[in-house]
Amino acid sequence: MNDKRVWTIGAALLAVVLLAGGYFLGVSPQLAAASAADAERSAVEAQNDALAAELEVLKSDYESIDAFKADLATLREAVPDNAELSAFVAELDALAAESGVQLTSVTIAEAKPYTGPMNAAALVQPPGPVNAAAEAVAKAAETGDPADATAAAALEEALLRTITAPVESPNVTTQNFVAIPVVLTMAGEYPNLLDFVAGLQNGSRLTLVNALSLSQALDAAPSASEDAGGPAASVVPTAGGAYTASLNANIYVLLKPGDAPVDQAAIDAAAAAAAETAAAPDSE
Repeated sequence: MNDKRVWTIGAALLAVVLLAGGYFLGVSPQLAAASAADAERSAVEAQNDALAAELEVLKSDYESIDAFKADLATLREAVPDNAELSAFVAELDALAAESGVQLTSVTIAEAKPYTGPMNAAALVQPPGPVNAAAEAVAKAAETGDPADATAAAALEEALLRTITAPVESPNVTTQNFVAIPVVLTMAGEYPNLLDFVAGLQNGSRLTLVNALSLSQALDAAPSASEDAGGPAASVVPTAGGAYTASLNANIYVLLKPGDAPVDQAAIDAAAAAAAETAAAPDSE
C-alpha cells in the first residue's frame, strides 16, 4: 500500500514537472513571441498610418507644385545661385532711367561668405513724404535759415528707419550663402535719388543698403562785390536740388546643394564688365 502511494505521489509530481516544463519550454516562449509579434504589428500599423498621413500631405502639396515652382522662381530671381551681375547691372540701368538719375559708376567688390546681418541699422527708404523733404532741403539751402535746416533734417530723418535683425535659418551657412558688396555712385535731383534707392530695395534682386551719403552739387554764384571787382564769391549750394550720391549695398548668392564655391575670378571679370557697361554713354 505504501509502495502504491509512493508511486502515485511520484507520478503526480512527475506530471506536474512535465507540465511546468512544457509550459516554460514550449508554451511560454510561444506566448512571448506572439506578444512581441502583436507589438510589432501595432508599431507597423502606426508607422503605416503616419506614412499614409504624410502621403496625403505630399499629394496635397503636389497639387500646388506649379505655385511652389513660381515661388521658387521669384525667390531665385531675388537670390540667384550665381552672381548674375549682368542682369543686376541691367536692372540698375533700367531703374536709373525710370528714376531720372545718372548712374555714374558701379563697383563690385570681392565676394565673401555671409556672416550674419551686415548692418542692423542700415538705412532704407520706406514710402514717405519725399517731396516734402526735398522741398525743405531746397528751401534751407536757399534761405540759409538754421530753423529751415533743422526742419529739413527732421523730415529727412523721418524718411529713414532701422532694419530689425532678421531671423536666420540654419539652412543658411557660410558655405552656401555669399554676400557681394556693391558701391554705386549717381547724380540727380534729391527726390529722384530717393526714388532710385527705394526702387533698388524693392527690386527683383535682394539688395541690402548699408550706407547712403548725399551731397548737394555746388555752384559759384557771382556777388555784387565780385561784379565790382571785389573778392570772389563763396561757393554756395544750389537751390535746384542737384545732388550726387554714394551707396554701399550687398547682393547675395545662395548656392545649390553640391555646387562648388563661387568662382571669384568669374565674379571679378563680370564686375569689370559691369563697370564698363555702367560707364558707357548709353547707360546715362
